[in-house]
Amino acid sequence: MTDRITRLAAWLKSRDVHISSLVTATPIADRGIGVIAAKPAKKGTHIFQFPLPALLNPYTARASLFKNESVEYVSKKVVDETSSHQLLAYFLYHEMTTENSEWEAFVDVLPTLADFDTVPLVWHVLKSEQNLIDLLPLKTRAHVTRMITQFEDDIAVVGSVFCQQIDVQVFLRAWMCVNSRCLFLKIPGAPPEDCMTLAPMIDFLNHSDQPQCSISVTSIRGRKRFCLTTTQDYQAGAEIFLSYGAHVNGFLLCEYGFTLESNMYTELDISGQVMQLLDDNKKQFLQTEGYLDDYTLTMDALSYRTEVALAVAQSDIICNADSSSKTATLQLAQLRAFISGRSDGVRYRAKSQVLLSKIAVGVIEEAERVVACLGDDMNACNIRRLYDERMRIAKTYIC
Repeated sequence: MTDRITRLAAWLKSRDVHISSLVTATPIADRGIGVIAAKPAKKGTHIFQFPLPALLNPYTARASLFKNESVEYVSKKVVDETSSHQLLAYFLYHEMTTENSEWEAFVDVLPTLADFDTVPLVWHVLKSEQNLIDLLPLKTRAHVTRMITQFEDDIAVVGSVFCQQIDVQVFLRAWMCVNSRCLFLKIPGAPPEDCMTLAPMIDFLNHSDQPQCSISVTSIRGRKRFCLTTTQDYQAGAEIFLSYGAHVNGFLLCEYGFTLESNMYTELDISGQVMQLLDDNKKQFLQTEGYLDDYTLTMDALSYRTEVALAVAQSDIICNADSSSKTATLQLAQLRAFISGRSDGVRYRAKSQVLLSKIAVGVIEEAERVVACLGDDMNACNIRRLYDERMRIAKTYIC
């Protein structure tokens, strides 16, 4: 692997990419490849600088794939019919299956499919650990379902636009590389979900929930450069991290295949449990008010959405349009005063705490049942971590 990293660095330098002598990329146990400070690095150091054409995004991928085709063909078949994820996944698939690829130095250091064996989507596609998906918390399972749908849609589109015969496993590897290694870079005229860019070697940086570097487009000596810049000092030998975003462990597991032992964004989703407390009339009321679903707790507080939902859940009457009940009218007015911030909602807190306590007990019982079924491999450890943090939060709400 060291030889391949050296080859990648040389290839990038041939493309006018600046790699600071203060850093080096190296394999790290249990985390693939990481970036280490070879020498002390001060806050504000540009450790990677890319000319924009050296990045891999929809524009550069399209230019590379179709440099011998007409602009009209590219516009119709690629821009109009494929998303950035689909196009980039096909680009990597194409380079992975092409001899003497121009991008071979980059492709050679990308994760193998085996490196993604902790990702639930991969369990599903390869039918390797399908049983574990059923053990995931409800919100995490819903995330997996969305990823499965997206992957199936993407491979269908790529098959119809680019090639009829697709090796599913190779495409899955390419798709996961795009999904797990892309950075956000604003592309003029593109929606945010399509502003995807791969920056070779920057994608070696592992995740931290606390930002330690920033990315930006900066003008250096009159030229626009895509830069990775340190936001703190680093001592020699320290690993340099990049935050992938403010993500909970369930998200990290689905998108990247890992969880953090300590995650500052940890929360407990109780949407399913709260929804069970609501009849159709109350759900409709919350829908109208913009507070239906997405109910969470942290170690320190419950979200305002959760407070509102619990207040509605404990209300005996929700006023219908044709109701003339004074009790219903008063209750509705009290709820709307709370929702709008004109009331502190103190009248709801005692019963909300009782409801939360019952929910918390159920969360703990479910977690204990699942944890008892788990083994001790990496996949089981990640799932156990999801339930351990659920139990840890739930225990703070038992009265």
